[in-house]
Amino acid sequence: MNLHAAKVNANASGCVTLFWESVTSFPCSLRFYLGKWKSSPQNKLLKLAFIGWSMLAAFGICAQPLVFNPLGPGGGGYMYSPSISPHDNDELWLVCDMAGVYRSTDAGAAWQLQHYNQLVSLVKGKVQFSADPLILYTINRSLSNQESPLFRGVPMKSMDGGASWHAITDPTATGVHRLYADPGSTQRLLLNEYDRLFFSEDGGESFAEVFHPADDQMWLGGVFWDGPHIYVGTGKGLLVSHDGGQSFALEDFPGLPQDVGFFHLTGAKYDGLTRLFAITATAADMYAWEEVIDLQPALQGMYRLDYGFDAQWTDTRGNIPAEARLQWVDLASNNIQIVWAAGENNGLPLIYKSIDGGDTWVNTFHTDNNENVVTGWGGDYGPFSYQWGGSPLGFDVADNNPNIVLATDGFSHITTDGGLSWRALNVSTAYLNEAGQPSPVDKYYQSSGLNVTTGHHLLFLGQEELFAGSTDIGNQYTQDGGQSWSFARNVFYPWGTVSDPNWYMIQQGENSETLFAAVADVNDIYLGYRIKDESIEWADGMVLKSSNKGLSWDTIHYFGRPVVWLAVDQQNPQRMFASVVHHETGGIYRSLDGGFNWTKLSLPQRTEGHPYNIRLLNDGGLVVTFSARALDDGITLTPSSGVFYSPDGGATWQDRTPAEMMYYTKDLIIDPHDLSQNTWYATVWGRFTVFPGPNNEGNGGLYRTYDRGLHWERVFAHERAESATLHPVQSGVMYLTVEMEGLFYSENINSESPVFEQVESFPFPRPKRVFFNPFDTDEVWVTTMGGAFWKGRSSIVSVKEPNVLVDHEDVLISPNPATNFIRLDVNSSGLQHFVEVWLVDVFGKTTIHKKMPLSPKQQQVGLELDGVSSGVYFLKIRSGAFCASKKLVIHKE
Repeated sequence: MNLHAAKVNANASGCVTLFWESVTSFPCSLRFYLGKWKSSPQNKLLKLAFIGWSMLAAFGICAQPLVFNPLGPGGGGYMYSPSISPHDNDELWLVCDMAGVYRSTDAGAAWQLQHYNQLVSLVKGKVQFSADPLILYTINRSLSNQESPLFRGVPMKSMDGGASWHAITDPTATGVHRLYADPGSTQRLLLNEYDRLFFSEDGGESFAEVFHPADDQMWLGGVFWDGPHIYVGTGKGLLVSHDGGQSFALEDFPGLPQDVGFFHLTGAKYDGLTRLFAITATAADMYAWEEVIDLQPALQGMYRLDYGFDAQWTDTRGNIPAEARLQWVDLASNNIQIVWAAGENNGLPLIYKSIDGGDTWVNTFHTDNNENVVTGWGGDYGPFSYQWGGSPLGFDVADNNPNIVLATDGFSHITTDGGLSWRALNVSTAYLNEAGQPSPVDKYYQSSGLNVTTGHHLLFLGQEELFAGSTDIGNQYTQDGGQSWSFARNVFYPWGTVSDPNWYMIQQGENSETLFAAVADVNDIYLGYRIKDESIEWADGMVLKSSNKGLSWDTIHYFGRPVVWLAVDQQNPQRMFASVVHHETGGIYRSLDGGFNWTKLSLPQRTEGHPYNIRLLNDGGLVVTFSARALDDGITLTPSSGVFYSPDGGATWQDRTPAEMMYYTKDLIIDPHDLSQNTWYATVWGRFTVFPGPNNEGNGGLYRTYDRGLHWERVFAHERAESATLHPVQSGVMYLTVEMEGLFYSENINSESPVFEQVESFPFPRPKRVFFNPFDTDEVWVTTMGGAFWKGRSSIVSVKEPNVLVDHEDVLISPNPATNFIRLDVNSSGLQHFVEVWLVDVFGKTTIHKKMPLSPKQQQVGLELDGVSSGVYFLKIRSGAFCASKKLVIHKE
């Protein structure tokens, strides 16, 4: 018999297209059951229902997620360049060094990431307000791999209050480093290239070069605008224009040390007096591409100038202790008496206030016992201390209100009452701790939207229970699907803070209580700046074990080198493999006793101690990747990377690497739908440096092999293909992560020339890895490089098998008919450690979809039927390659 089944495709915008496809026949046993159902109207209904079921079962229906929601504990990375709107002090902007630009319209209670197709952060990309609240300016990071992607700044303008942005004229040859807009105008701008200064008086339509230092080093450290008078802080001194920007000249006033420039300059005017404040730094160190974190050792002091004919710079640190290192000074533009300064002492943040124009100061940020700080998870007695958050890396005083101050660091804080109290910004206000109280370690925290950390790995223990392994903030544990997170399952120093900050992988052992973790004290291994020896060789690492689901951990092996991957043999959990990173002692290590003792396996030829992925094959073989190693210049790569196959568990190795993959291979993915495990995918980086030069340029992308690496083909070209994940149920569906260009998606990865589309609903440019929730495979999670975790749902109707048999003899349901509960007994070999179950009614609607742990020994699970109405249903069961269906009758009184 012939049927025509409707097939559904969805494009990136969610539009659905129907077309028809012929389904030639059903298997014999299916025709037998259809024949048995002819005798009654009820059975005719069942026949129609089963035809509908089979039509759905003949194919998968999938689409990109329409919405991704940001998840994480908040914070976890450095934040910079805060900005408070003078038109509405509740509107705040700040940036993260890892690409995110964030906006709040409620004084920092909640933050929204700006989509990367609008803005990508530069540390120095402070949002600039103009006289019109709708007209804003900033700098955007270029995402072109041919134009210095990480550090090339592009000047941007918004005409709708920051809702959208467009590029304006870029007068530079190499990119913009800083941009300042006149808050009293909508048209006047100053920006710098590394070697010169440019001025615009027409809103960025055109620029004129106004200053070019003889040594080609142009540091721009702040501007105070006063009508025709423009005061500019530069690495060469105070640059001034008195004719509205038509000409500029250096003006030298006495009082400053020799050979210093202005790291930061600000000013205010009141009753005819112009007062300037500056943080100075060694002039020879002030290169335009440096950041505050790079220049901290070069910072010299804080000075004040009451501008005039006989003026001189005055050291104005007053009673601030000499050991306090000052980084910022700022004030409202209409108040010359209330001045703020920020810095640190021994890692503790300091925020000083003066009410007498800088003569005397008082520290307003009281960290002892969180005296006047409303904290999140960072602070005194918290899992991370104030020292971890660090000193203010950005600082802003509201231009029209000296009582509102915003300081950015690893947590970021705001005061709206002149420093009487401060509030952390990285955690939702409902989850904050009262001032004067500890920051509890065992509390669950919810992000305010400032998710600025890197996620490496996710481990699902239940549908809503999972661990995240992150850079810098250890592991985070959630039991509510990511709405709130706890740090309580980390390893802590005796004095209370987290001791092992970089968790690269968390794996499950023989049961849900037994966990293993790969940790290190160095972050971001195999990113471009973590591939040469000096950036790794000093680092430690270890393997941890927990027997109580992470409540406590033991160090079962200390490698003294970073550990970035763990593979646990689920058929024999005592057998484990680890990737240990070091150019001399690194390699693949094996344990046969559950991780207590380890033996280094022989190294594949060509490799130089930089192992990465380890994949265990069903036949006992291994396939691994080795990633990049750079020479001392940080640019030239050794041909030591690639994919290596061992058919005998690591005793011998076969190099399965084409020439294009010998320099910078990343992740390796084994197709779960190829039962022979011959189909592999590998991601490769090509160019990774700011300027051209790496010897693997042009090789980046996604590569595929159908014969375990004997032959490869590139199926997606991009210089920074990071990772890929195949849908566990829907064959042909893949998500691909691309560094600095977002998330990609394909529905035909099995074709000769797969088509990839960017997932427009994913707003962060640096996705790292994609995970499907094994207990709900419609749930897609993405970890990122600096944007924490994102969760979305894909429109997968996961009943796709074309030849599913009713009343499969390997599956027993009891009782049947059932009321509120059934037990499934599955009698088959090759089952995985979970079973996925769908309960579908006669109209094809899925009423239950669950993924549950399955013991290979007992081979049974229970299923609650609460909320399911009486009727005839079809139950689909999947575990690995095994798939079966059963008819189920539910009868309730």
